[in-house]
Amino acid sequence: MINFPRADEITEAYQDQVEALERLFRARASLRTDHTSRFHRFSDADIQDRLEQDRRELDLWTVMMLTASFEATMRADARDRIDSRTKDALRKPLRDLYEEHQDRVRLDDLLAMWEGHAAVGPTMKQNVHTLLKHRHWLAHGRHWTNKHGAMPSPLDARAQLDDYAQALQATIPDFPRG
Repeated sequence: MINFPRADEITEAYQDQVEALERLFRARASLRTDHTSRFHRFSDADIQDRLEQDRRELDLWTVMMLTASFEATMRADARDRIDSRTKDALRKPLRDLYEEHQDRVRLDDLLAMWEGHAAVGPTMKQNVHTLLKHRHWLAHGRHWTNKHGAMPSPLDARAQLDDYAQALQATIPDFPRG
């Protein structure tokens, strides 16, 4: 069994880190005077700037991790449907897709297959495909201009991915498997 972080684990870690950053900011006076602190001798403004930068990075990391976890869920579900020989409408098309691409199936192809069987609205499709583009930009070093609009907050990204998954569950109730 593949072990990947689930959305709830990622969200909990995110919320823990947000609280930790907020507590660091409130403790800035002691941070400045603690010789062992990385913030030793920073001004209040410098500490605030640094923690705001850290928060922006945390938000980006969380969106990337949530989207990667979604991809892992989609792939694990497909593999489990194929291996378990489920009797739903997706197993044979998934099997054929995996055989055709010799197990190197693109996520876009996997999503297109699901979208052909499930009632996924156009806004949900667009949101997930945009999140995947953001994830690609983040995961590959941000060395080009991200032209896919504003990055959603981690909680908004989680909601968008959950909406998509719920649309799949409405069609095939045992989603996700694996």
